Amino acid sequence: MILSPDTSKLSADELYGHLAFVERAARIGSWRWVLGQERPVISAGMAAMLGISDASELRPGWVLDRLQQEDSVRVAEAVRKALERPNPFHFRVKVRVPELGVRIFDTTGDVSVDASGKPVALYGVCRDVTAMVEAEAAISTSEANYRLLAEESNDIIARHGPDFRTTYISPAMKRVLGYAPWERLGTLTTEDIHPDDLPALVGMFRKSFDDDGCWTATIRHRHKRGHYVWLEVTARALRDQETGRLREIVSVTRDVTARKEAERALEEALANAETASRTKSRFLANMSHELRTPLNAIIGFSEILKDEMFGPLGAPRYKEYAELINESGALLLDLINDILDMAKVEAGKYELHLEDLDAAEIVEGSLRLLRRRAEDANVTLVRDYPAGAVPLHADRRALKQITLNLVANAVKFTPGGEVRISLVQDGEDAVLRVADTGIGISRNDLERIGQPFEQARSDAQVAQAGTGLGLALVRSLAEMHGGSLAIDSEEGQGTTVTVRIPRNATSHALPGEASVNAA
Repeated sequence: MILSPDTSKLSADELYGHLAFVERAARIGSWRWVLGQERPVISAGMAAMLGISDASELRPGWVLDRLQQEDSVRVAEAVRKALERPNPFHFRVKVRVPELGVRIFDTTGDVSVDASGKPVALYGVCRDVTAMVEAEAAISTSEANYRLLAEESNDIIARHGPDFRTTYISPAMKRVLGYAPWERLGTLTTEDIHPDDLPALVGMFRKSFDDDGCWTATIRHRHKRGHYVWLEVTARALRDQETGRLREIVSVTRDVTARKEAERALEEALANAETASRTKSRFLANMSHELRTPLNAIIGFSEILKDEMFGPLGAPRYKEYAELINESGALLLDLINDILDMAKVEAGKYELHLEDLDAAEIVEGSLRLLRRRAEDANVTLVRDYPAGAVPLHADRRALKQITLNLVANAVKFTPGGEVRISLVQDGEDAVLRVADTGIGISRNDLERIGQPFEQARSDAQVAQAGTGLGLALVRSLAEMHGGSLAIDSEEGQGTTVTVRIPRNATSHALPGEASVNAA
């Protein structure tokens, strides 16, 4: 229906329909109550708001019965005051509406008077404000939550304008830096920032100005008492969604002094440990000659006595004691050699002298040296490699030490068993593999084996007969050639150790070696 601009030309029905349309659109209703009549006259919009289809359903007391007690009292008081001295009135009430539940109505009304000024009727306009009140309550709750977070958080929350001046600072400023928030509002000062950290802070804010991401800087800020506090500042830009222009920058600042002190203490402890380790390694490396020389003399002279080179010793026990001295000295020399060599590796003083050599010849020579030890342990050594040379560019002494340690270790843990030694060329690598049928290594111990001073715990009595440096030294020597060590074992089934060395090896520094050499 197209309405005429001049409502005076509308019929009564048309005007009523027009008003009903306006009420529905605005979610309002109107009423008029002539004093002395039984009930008010209400509009169609008012009837809809009350959940009734016809005004005749509005029996006397219908609305008052649906008000809360305190609302009834306020309505009565507002109407009484309006009638005493005819004036406009306003009140907000909660009404229980059928099928709609509790609704909130705002009522604005006035008093109609006769020629003598005597009140004759009340009329008013009601508006359903339930949705608005609920939205306001939600906003209020949200604001309260954010206010609680901002005011009670241990982190400083701040807002900065496009000129970087501070427009808001949370109360945590007092707890962290000793300043009341108002002391820093509107300021743009850098004098309290440690000079070494100022570039990082400025750079972070510049990035925030140009980019929408989050940026972080760790700085030192002077406390009001004068000392510095370590802070971690994270900033993010907020922009106008339509124009993209910067509106403000929000920053969150956290006190990380305890964390920085812990990091510094950890760094100092690590530096002290590395210094102690380097000192120990240098000491052991430098003591090589002093430790080996007397042991060589003990072993040499005990061997002369054992072999009765200059005639019989006399009592049989002397020869037995000489043999024990010789065996103990040889064992001690092996242990010291392992320790000193490992110390040299750790100190970065173990130098490789690379040359062209025959790996098979070196392996064969090492097995000859271990034949007596294998026979004493009732271990069968099996050579599993073809005849002929295996050319390799490597350190002769290191390769011999690798072979001796692997085979000696296998013999120690394979009493009455078999140790199989293989040497093959695999592409660009020479592969030395030592497999035994011994006690094997448990899965838990396998993760530790190959680290200095680590031994398998499968047999405590056997494990005590060494330092646990053998495989660690082999691994280090292989890696210094650019190679690797791999261990495959199953408890009770034996162990296989595989060493790969490039056929044209070059010297490689081990991790940490460069720092040791620089010390």
